This record gives sequence, C-alpha cells and structure tokens, in this order.
Amino acid sequence: IAADQVTFSQTVGVNAAGEAQQTLSTAEAWSMIHPDDFDRYQAHLERLRFGADREGAGGDRGTIQVRVRMLGSEDYFWAEEQVLVRRDALGKVVGMSGITLNINERILAEQERDRLFRELETERLQLEAILTELPVGVATAEAGSGRLLMTNRQAQAILGNVNLNSPDFEDYARYGGFHPDGSPFQVDDYPMARAVRYGKYERDAVFNYLRSDGEAIVLSTNTG
Repeated sequence: IAADQVTFSQTVGVNAAGEAQQTLSTAEAWSMIHPDDFDRYQAHLERLRFGADREGAGGDRGTIQVRVRMLGSEDYFWAEEQVLVRRDALGKVVGMSGITLNINERILAEQERDRLFRELETERLQLEAILTELPVGVATAEAGSGRLLMTNRQAQAILGNVNLNSPDFEDYARYGGFHPDGSPFQVDDYPMARAVRYGKYERDAVFNYLRSDGEAIVLSTNTG
C-alpha cells in the first residue's frame, strides 16, 4: 500500500501534554511516522491487507509499535497502533480503522531494563574472566539450591578435572571429600553446602580430598 493510496480520516493529533489538537490531513498523518519506522509501518498495513500479521484465527486486526511525532514539536513518542481491516462480502478491503496508544513510558522503561541487563551481563563476563585466571581454585554456587554456576580452571586442576556441573547441593555427595578415618563426606560436610544451605560461611576450612586420579590431598577453603 503506497502512502498515496491510504487516506486517513478523523485522525487527531496529540501534543506533548497528550491533549487532542486538530484533525490531520492524510499527508500530515503520514508525516507523523518516524522516518526509520515508515517502511515497516507501510509494510505492516500491506500485510494486513492480504491477511497476514493478524491477531487470532480469521481476524483482521493487527498491532504495531512505531514512533510518532507530537504536534508542534520535533519530538517523537512510542505509540502502539491497533488496526482493524474492514472487508466487503467478497473479502475486498474497503477500509481500515485503528486507535493509537501512547506507550512511550513503557517502551523507555523496557529499554532501560534491557540496558541494565546488558551492563550486568558485561560485568558478569568480566568478573568470570578474572576468576578464570586466578591462581587459586574458585567456585560459585546458587544460594538455596547449591547449583554450581562457575568453576575456574584452577579448581578443575586441583580436584583432578572432575565434572563440577552439580545441579544442586545434594550432588556434592559424589565428590571426594573424606574424614580422617577414611569415611566419605556427607553433603553437609562440605563447606560449600553449609554456605548455600544454612548461610554458614567459614574461613580456612581444612579437609581431606581424594582426587579423581586417586591422589589424596588436603584442601583449605573459604566460603562467603
């Protein structure tokens, strides 16, 4: 649908305060769409015309989010337009009607949320890169469940490259901790398990450990 093939009727412009100002001509209505959204908006109407982009089986409704310019301003706000296609008995398009909702605050909040998520992910990756190269073994676990989130190379090397992908603290029972009498550790004997289950943090917790290659070593661990 070319711009000159769509006629807007009873289109009301809104100013920055959200107040209705005037009825717009077709040309004025088209000019309100942000240039970067114009082709996408036009393609959306075209797809609706041919039955695509519908909401619900057999429906002739569609929704699109675009930026719209406010009257008397060069500023744009995010809007959601809900369009209804009207057809005659033969299925031919005889018109389209729709309403436009101001969703600017919602979109800006979503964009800010996404920005914060990206920042957090960047920081997480940077921290992980630092921990990976530390000369001491490091493991991080999810509070409550005990699921191991990350172990660095040194932790793998110290423990003998055992599989450290534990889904919960109950899985810790398969590791090689053991008591002085040679009996294997139960789950709560591991400092990490006590930390994630009970919030009990320890410094210099020393215990014996049997590596996957059969070598017995002594570990000193800190949790927090």
